[in-house]
Amino acid sequence: MRKTKSQVEKMSDAELTEFLSYGRQQMGLIKNEIRKVVFGEEMEHLIDVLLVALLTNSHVLVRADIGLGKTLTCNVVHWAGWHEKCSSGPI
Repeated sequence: MRKTKSQVEKMSDAELTEFLSYGRQQMGLIKNEIRKVVFGEEMEHLIDVLLVALLTNSHVLVRADIGLGKTLTCNVVHWAGWHEKCSSGPI
């Protein structure tokens, strides 16, 4: 359900609402899959940041206390094929 900028600009309010709802649903499915490997209250914000980085073609430097799963999280990113998008280190 990919749309160009001009296609989105021409959408009615109802179509735009449906399009955004579909996007939210897909993001929820992706987050649920990530949560199967990376979990914990502390990691929710990191999952959101990683998804934003993916969508904006950005990079993420993960810095947190030892033992919170930074390396595992970055490995998941690498396994998913988003090479060089995530690196981690202790505070």
